[in-house]
Amino acid sequence: MMLFKKGDVDGAATEFTKADQLKANNNIVKNNLGACASRKGDRKGAAELFRNAAGAGTEVYRDWE
Repeated sequence: MMLFKKGDVDGAATEFTKADQLKANNNIVKNNLGACASRKGDRKGAAELFRNAAGAGTEVYRDWE
């Protein structure tokens, strides 16, 4: 999360992706990946990651801007 806070979104996304590969069902990691995607302007990708983080069929999203 420190990389994200420092503005290194690509670095943060790389680290969160590694964490997601180690623990695929971690909703916090998926939420953080969604935040990275949102910050990079990938709204569709961010929405999908937020949906995965929130659970199937829910409409819970957070605007990170």
